[in-house]
Amino acid sequence: MITRLTLCSLLALGCLSCESTSNYEPPRAGALEESQWRQRINLSPDLEHVLEIDEVLETRQHGLLRVQIDLRNITAEEQTLRTSIEWFDVSGFKLDSPNSGWMSHIVQPDEKFVVDAGAVNTAAVSWRMNVNPWSR
Repeated sequence: MITRLTLCSLLALGCLSCESTSNYEPPRAGALEESQWRQRINLSPDLEHVLEIDEVLETRQHGLLRVQIDLRNITAEEQTLRTSIEWFDVSGFKLDSPNSGWMSHIVQPDEKFVVDAGAVNTAAVSWRMNVNPWSR
């Protein structure tokens, strides 16, 4: 006859031997849901099937808004493109920034790259990124 202690021990061992098959990873701190960033990233129609957005992070550092967009070239060809980040206040007005302008990128096949920018005005509460093809 099996005692309750033996039965509980066998059950506990059986539970310990099970492996989780879940691939779920919790989002990193500051990671935005796609619904939060989808309208803020404007990919040129030429790049919609070339780039994949892996993750968008947003935080405040020293009172200033900061954003990091992780992208990937999903083609088998080198891509040349340019990006710009614009900052907006609570009323939706675009804020001038001394570091605004286009940044050029050369991205190899299946390469992940990061666009990282910080607002210089504490009034910034939102941002928009534009991505266009670029020829060198």
